[in-house]
Amino acid sequence: MPDIAEVQVDPLRGYGEPVVRNVPTEVIAELIRAGETPESVAGMYELNRSLVDAAVRYELQRAAA
Repeated sequence: MPDIAEVQVDPLRGYGEPVVRNVPTEVIAELIRAGETPESVAGMYELNRSLVDAAVRYELQRAAA
């Protein structure tokens, strides 16, 4: 699993799936793949742009593993 500090994998949060502030990284990455801008995704979930970037980076590294 990629080691990105902003992403948490905890069985008590998100059923053990990777999340940033309780938003699954997979959901964030899917929105970006669907054409949403990082800024709009950040606004949807009240996240910083850096957290959106970390989630996408995590999913890219996860897919490559």
